[in-house]
Amino acid sequence: MTNLKLIIKLLFLQLFWFVAVGLPHEYQNYIFAGSGFIAVLNYFIFRPSVSFLYYGIFLFLLTTFGFLHDFIFKELGWVNYQQDDFPLWLTSLYMVFICYYGGPFNTIARYRIGLQSLLGGLGGVMAYYGGASWSGIAVQSNLYYLGVFLAWSLFFPTTLYWFYKKSS
Repeated sequence: MTNLKLIIKLLFLQLFWFVAVGLPHEYQNYIFAGSGFIAVLNYFIFRPSVSFLYYGIFLFLLTTFGFLHDFIFKELGWVNYQQDDFPLWLTSLYMVFICYYGGPFNTIARYRIGLQSLLGGLGGVMAYYGGASWSGIAVQSNLYYLGVFLAWSLFFPTTLYWFYKKSS
């Protein structure tokens, strides 16, 4: 992937994050559908080195993890999403997250697992902290950020291993 193509992709993905987090919750169904479209389009434009079936399974696993992650923290009372229904807009960010594999994460996949874990934990906390403060999510307990850190410390290196082990 050329540097310009990578920069454009990263800018687009960051723009999607701002749209998903910043739009009112009544647009979440559109955001969720759009994230699925973006994830599939990513496969055909950037051609990661895994089969479409594997890509689809990986997408399902990322989305499932995101749903469970956010559901568990809500059920623990650590966070209030400030909406009556489940925050699909938040889960959609996990769907779009697949776009980083087979491109922007290529270098990180070669790092030692401890560094991957630290980057995952810190990146997860920063994304959730920024998202919470911008979207109106009410964090009810500081355990929330500890939970995000621990979950992402495991999630990130595990998914890097699964994606890049299959693509090698």
